[in-house]
Amino acid sequence: MMFLKNSNFIEHNKIIGISVGKSSPDQLHNKILINFDDFQGELHLQFHHNLIFSDSFDSPNMYIWGFPSGIPESRLKALVARCIKVINNIDKQDIPYAIEYKGKRKFDKEGVYSSYTSGDEYGVTCATFILTLFESVGLEILDWKNWESRDEEDKVWFLKLIRLIEIQKAKGNLEITDEHLANLKSEENCQKIRPEEIYSIVHCSNHPMKFMCSSSIGEIVRKHLISL
Repeated sequence: MMFLKNSNFIEHNKIIGISVGKSSPDQLHNKILINFDDFQGELHLQFHHNLIFSDSFDSPNMYIWGFPSGIPESRLKALVARCIKVINNIDKQDIPYAIEYKGKRKFDKEGVYSSYTSGDEYGVTCATFILTLFESVGLEILDWKNWESRDEEDKVWFLKLIRLIEIQKAKGNLEITDEHLANLKSEENCQKIRPEEIYSIVHCSNHPMKFMCSSSIGEIVRKHLISL
C-alpha cells in the first residue's frame, strides 16, 4: 500500500482527495483536499463549531491522501462544487461536534449545513463531516448503517474525549453548552466511524464500502500514521 503525502497532492492533478493524518500522538484527523479552478487547499472540521479552509497543505509529513476510486468524474465534480459552496459560505456554518452518524443532516445546494431539529443527529466528527459531504450529493461511500462497535477500544477513546472536553470547557477554552455536552455523553455506545476508515475508500472501488474491508484497511493506515 503506497502512502502519498499531502504536499504531493497538486503534482497528481486531481480535483479532490481524502486525507488522514496524526493530529496528536494517538489521534487521527480527516481533511478533504481540493484543487479546482481558483480553489486550492484543505477543508476540514477542526472541532466543535470550527470549520476551516486553508489555502495551503499543512503538516505534509504527518498526513497522507488518496483519490476516491470507482466514482465517475462527473459525480466528483458535483462533490467539488458542493465543497466550494461550503467554503464560500464558511461564515454561515454552524457545525457542532458529535459522534453518532444518522445521515439526517446534510449540506444544502448552497453548501450550508442543515440546522438541528429535535431528534436528529447532534453533529459530526472530522470523519463524518466528509461522509456528510459525499452523501449531500448522493454518493454513498460507506455502509454506515451496518457499522460495528468496538466496545472496549471505543469506550476508552470516548471517555478520554469527554474528559478533555470537560477540562477545556472549565478552562474557558471551549464554548460548548451544557446541553450539547449532555448530548455528547449520550452517544457513548454508538458505532464510531474512524478517520482511517473514511480514508480507506481510496483503496476500494466497491461502494458503499463494508465495515470489514474498511476497518481492515484502516488498521494498516492507522499503524503507519501512529508510528510516524
